[in-house]
Amino acid sequence: MDLLVLADRTGIVDMTPESIARQTNVPLVSVQAALEELERPDPRSRSDECGGRRIIRLDGHRDLGWQIVNFEAYHKIRDENARREKNRAYQQKHREKLKAVSTRQHLSAPSAHVYVDVDVDVNEDVRKGLPPTSGGGSPVKKSKKSTDPRVKLLIDGFYRRYEATMGHKYIVQGGKDGTAAKRLLKALDAEGVDPWPVLVDATAAMFADKFWRGKASIAVLAAQINAFRSVATPPASTYTPADAVKPTEAELAYQKEQAEKGEAQ
Repeated sequence: MDLLVLADRTGIVDMTPESIARQTNVPLVSVQAALEELERPDPRSRSDECGGRRIIRLDGHRDLGWQIVNFEAYHKIRDENARREKNRAYQQKHREKLKAVSTRQHLSAPSAHVYVDVDVDVNEDVRKGLPPTSGGGSPVKKSKKSTDPRVKLLIDGFYRRYEATMGHKYIVQGGKDGTAAKRLLKALDAEGVDPWPVLVDATAAMFADKFWRGKASIAVLAAQINAFRSVATPPASTYTPADAVKPTEAELAYQKEQAEKGEAQ
């Protein structure tokens, strides 16, 4: 029960015990006991006013209201405690804000540092009309992505096989051949199989088919690999990329047919 809350600005609590009990939601018996205790003289009180009593009745004979003795002193203490609590909450919030700012700066600092260094080093030479250089003064070289060496083997083998079968050179498809070769090797790697036997036999199946022979390319091989594999002969375990240049009997027959047509003309 806090009578300071119920008092007016002069320290008067103009209420009955029943009203105080209802207002503070404290049992009436507890309110009456507390009021009696606060009304008793206290020889050990630091204040000699009113014999050390904390409250006195407004009507000496009836419990219809009380005056809080030394109300101003209690009020100042209460205000000081409230001020300290408010200051404590503010300082806590301020520390949390500083911590959050420090964390954001720490996380963003590395990327900002790299940006500044690169910008200064490169642009200094660019402003002088020179090629960008590294810190040692040598020109900066763009790093090349590592390329799967099997891509070149696949493409070279296909070119040789095409020329041996068709009798003329393959027209390179620019970057499409390399992209298709990478995609094809990646798909076969995902299956966990040795790619060369599959590629050799699938290529042979493509050149043996009259329809696909005229459309033969690495992109077609990659797109139709499952169809070509289904009609290819079982792969030999000793196949290598070099085997791709060896034409099959069907291809040799096609070459002979083309040669005979040329002689007839």
